[in-house]
Amino acid sequence: MKTITRNLSLVVIVLAALFLSSFSITAQNNGKITICHFPPGNPDNPQTIIINANALDAHLAHGDQIGSCSDVLDKEVILIKEYPNPYTIDAKIEFELIEKSLVDIKVFNTDGTVVETLVSEEKEAGVYETTFSGKKHGYSSGMFMVKASAQTLTEYAEKSMIIVEME
Repeated sequence: MKTITRNLSLVVIVLAALFLSSFSITAQNNGKITICHFPPGNPDNPQTIIINANALDAHLAHGDQIGSCSDVLDKEVILIKEYPNPYTIDAKIEFELIEKSLVDIKVFNTDGTVVETLVSEEKEAGVYETTFSGKKHGYSSGMFMVKASAQTLTEYAEKSMIIVEME
């Protein structure tokens, strides 16, 4: 059982690293990084700029964020986390909406088939929680992908994460 647990943990780490690499720092040749710069005195006018890597700490200290502004601003529409991971009974999926949004949260198995739609409705800004259990769908254990999307009047954001159910 310990070997299975270690192997599943390693698989989760590798898959998560591959998945999250698409959200990693955009590094250009010769030590340049793309950031979303929020100009002091005019934070409602963010601009995507490329800076030297050695200037990153100073930019982060006054509120700039790593990645292009379109990526950064999309990330703020819906924030999502899951715990515990891996889980044994139910996975709690918590999500926060920055503004009123049409929310869709689905769980997929490793074949890409939708196992369950957890949320599919309009919700006001706030923090919400839902749960998922693979056992309810006949899985004693397994790896699942949670995909959450939020559509406001002006923005669309999508997040994904991998969760693991243990026996």
